[in-house]
Amino acid sequence: MKKPVMKIIFLYLVLFAATTSAGYAADKPPTLPEINGYGDDAVARQKSSQAIDAASQAARNGSVRAFPKIKVPSFGVDIGQIAARYNQTAQKPEDDNLMIFVTLGMPGKALINLARQAARTRAVLVLRGVEGGLAKGNWPRAMEALKPIAETGASIIIHPDLFRAYKVVQAPTFVLTTGRQGEACLNNLRKECSQSLRATGDVTLDYVLERWAQGGSPLAAEARSRLAMLEYRP
Repeated sequence: MKKPVMKIIFLYLVLFAATTSAGYAADKPPTLPEINGYGDDAVARQKSSQAIDAASQAARNGSVRAFPKIKVPSFGVDIGQIAARYNQTAQKPEDDNLMIFVTLGMPGKALINLARQAARTRAVLVLRGVEGGLAKGNWPRAMEALKPIAETGASIIIHPDLFRAYKVVQAPTFVLTTGRQGEACLNNLRKECSQSLRATGDVTLDYVLERWAQGGSPLAAEARSRLAMLEYRP
């Protein structure tokens, strides 16, 4: 089975907090626990951790002004590359079919558990933003908040447009779609967008996938496939 590839896509933005009575707010990033090895990806996570540490130190030395939307190499944050590409045109974000909308205001244990499950199922964690944005002065704090999630090997996207497209107001929210349907949601084509599967609540990814897999949706087979990834033990 092909292992998930850790990738982090940074957008230059500031935080838009999502608050509901049943959701978690993203305005106060918690102190998240460290991850001390998990499965067969410990080496990759260690390299990622080292890269993020180096990026944080570089930011403290004034190497970075701000961040465009940029795809970062799988080995972690390359601060030099980000700085070099500062003035380049923004790239189109990747289209990920299984998305978990989260906030840094969620309980740390629940967030890390979802990140681990996302890494194993090739899902992507979608954040609306980080408190204070990703400008130079807030870079170390942002990295400190994102580091434990990145160390799980999960893919992370900071993408407020996806929150608006899928009308996400609670976290976590789970969405399963296809590439065409994902584009439809971003382009506000309601009929096509409605074909996506969606679930909201403080539950795990396997719980959601099991229920999708048992349903009659055209996406049930995809849900079963993702569930098999989660259940597979090498």
